[in-house]
Parts: sequence; structure tokens; C-alpha cells
Amino acid sequence: MVDQYRTIDRIAEVTVPLCILHGGRDEIIPLDQARRVFHKANEPKSMTVLPAAGHNDLFEKGAWEKIALLLESLRPAPVAKAGRPVEIAAAASVEDR
Repeated sequence: MVDQYRTIDRIAEVTVPLCILHGGRDEIIPLDQARRVFHKANEPKSMTVLPAAGHNDLFEKGAWEKIALLLESLRPAPVAKAGRPVEIAAAASVEDR
């Protein structure tokens, strides 16, 4: 293969949340390769095998739902803005200056 995508050699450099989706019936990339990449990856990470999916039909077999769950898990929690106490440091006295 002319263009070799050696993911396994570079995955340790990834420092953002990782989501691997793999088709259980993928005839192009063996599931074992996806598992090796997953185990070498940094946290946070997740891997989902879609049993009925091949290499090119992941989204027809449930990948959209998995992506939606991932994105929802990455959404920051809302922060209350009203009613929070504010601490103001006391002004330095003339002697402290």
C-alpha cells in the first residue's frame, strides 16, 4: 500500500477525547487493529463495535446515535451566574503600602 496510515504509531500523541466506531462485519480493517489502537490511546477514550455494520455503512447501522451520545457527554455543565457570592479583597491600609 502506497499511503500507509500508521495510526498505531501516532495514536499516543492524541490528547483529546477519542471515540472509535468499528463495524463488526468490516472486511477492510480487522477489528483486532481497532482494538490495538484503542488500547494504545490515551484517556478519555471509548470504543463501540456496531455488530451489523461493515466498513462503509456505520452511520446506517447506528453510528449517529453513538456520536450524539459522545457530543452530549462533552458538553460542559451549565454554570449558575446569578446569586453567586463575590469576594472582594480588602484594600491595603496606608501602613501596608
